[in-house]
Amino acid sequence: MMRWWLWLLLCSSLVAQEVSVESRLADLKAAYSAKPEWKEDLFAPEFLEAVPAAKLRPLIVDLFQKTGAIERFELVEKKNEWSGRWRAITSEGFGMPIVLTLQEETPHSIIGLFFQPPELLVPDLTALTERIAKLHGQTSFGIWKLGEKPQALVTHEPDRSLAIGSAFKLYILGALLEEKRGMQEVVPLRPEWRSLPSGRLQTWPVGMPMTLGALTCAMISESDNTATDHLLHTLGRERVEGMLSAMGNAQPQRSLPFLSTSEMFRLKLGSKGELAKGYAKLDVAARREFLAKELSSERMPLDGLSAAAGQWTRPREIDTVEWFASASDLMRALDWLRLRTEGNALARGALAINRGLAISETDFPYVGFKGGSEPGVLCFAHIVQDKHGDWYAVCLVRNDARRSVSEEITAGLATRAFNLLAETAGTEAAK
Repeated sequence: MMRWWLWLLLCSSLVAQEVSVESRLADLKAAYSAKPEWKEDLFAPEFLEAVPAAKLRPLIVDLFQKTGAIERFELVEKKNEWSGRWRAITSEGFGMPIVLTLQEETPHSIIGLFFQPPELLVPDLTALTERIAKLHGQTSFGIWKLGEKPQALVTHEPDRSLAIGSAFKLYILGALLEEKRGMQEVVPLRPEWRSLPSGRLQTWPVGMPMTLGALTCAMISESDNTATDHLLHTLGRERVEGMLSAMGNAQPQRSLPFLSTSEMFRLKLGSKGELAKGYAKLDVAARREFLAKELSSERMPLDGLSAAAGQWTRPREIDTVEWFASASDLMRALDWLRLRTEGNALARGALAINRGLAISETDFPYVGFKGGSEPGVLCFAHIVQDKHGDWYAVCLVRNDARRSVSEEITAGLATRAFNLLAETAGTEAAK
C-alpha cells in the first residue's frame, strides 16, 4: 500500500505539472469580463502590490467594454517556458497583444502582464483604409514604400492637412541635423524655457548642463516638452520654420509662427482657451508680436496654469492654433530624416528609442516613431525598415474639433497596419 505522505506528494506534483502558460492564459480569459474575478493564485503578491486588485478590476472592465470577451489566444513569440507574447482575439473583432510572464516556481503565478492597444482585425490593407475613412472627425492616412521615389500602397486623404500635436518635433530634429550641431554641445536648462509635461525636465534644476543629444533623446522618446523648447530656442524659431518646406510640408504657412510647447499651453490654457481664440484671428506678423509681448514667462508664469491642464478635456482651436501636416507631409519628413541620418547612428537611434506601438521586432527590426496627442488630436508617424531591408512610412492623423478621439481605436488601426504590412512586405504587392 502506498504511504499516505507519498500519495500526497505525488498528487501535489501532478497538480503543479498541470499549471502551464496555457492554463494561466485560460485563467486570464475567464477573469477578463464585465465582473472580473480570478483564482487566488493567478496573480503573484508582488504583482498585486504594484497593481492592486482595486485598480486592476476597473482596467479589465474598461478593456472588456471596448473589445468584448476573449475568445482565444494566438502565440506571437515564446520567450521561454514561462513568458512570451500572445494576441488575444475578442468577440468584437479585436486582436489585443499581451505580454505575459509567470513565476518559474510553483504555483507559476503571473508576475508580469501588459495589455497593448487592441487592433481591429480587418482582413487586408484596403479594408483597413476603408475602416479609417469611416472614423468620426477627419483623417489622413497612408502607407508608402520608400526609395528613390515613394510608392503609395494605400492612402486615404493623404494630403489633408491636420493638427499633429507633438509630431511637430520631427521638424526640430530636422533643423538640428541641417545645422550640423554636435550632439555633445551643452545647453544649460533655463527657467524661461521651461514647459509643462509630458516629460520630466521641467522639474530638473535650473542650470543643469544638458547635451543636445540628451535633449533630442528626451524630446523624441518621451516627448519631453521642456527639452523641445530648449532645442527650439537654441536653434532659433525661424530656422525651424524653414524646415517645414525643406522637409516637404505642403502648407507651411499654417504653422506660422512655429509655436513652442509653453506658448501652446499658455494659449490654450489661459482664460480656458479664450486666448487661443483671439490669437487665431491675428495675421502672422501680429501673432509674432503677441507671442513676444503677451506670452513671456514673466507675464504669464506656467505655474498658474498647471491646474488648468487637468481640466483640458475637449478640443480647443485645433483647426487654427496648432502645428499642421498631412500624412504625406509626415511621410516626406520621415524620408528626409531617413536620408539625412545615413551614417548618423546617434540621430537615427534617437528616433528609434520609442517604437510607439506593439510592432514586431522580427518583422521590423528598425522602427522610428513620433506621435502626437491632445484633446481632439491623434497622430502616429512611423518610419520602419523590414527584415528584407525595405523602408516604409506609415502615417495616421486623426482630428475632431468637436469631441475627443479614441486612442485605443486609432492606435489599434495603426497597429493592424503593421501586421498587415508584414504579411505583404517582400511580396509583389509591396514592391
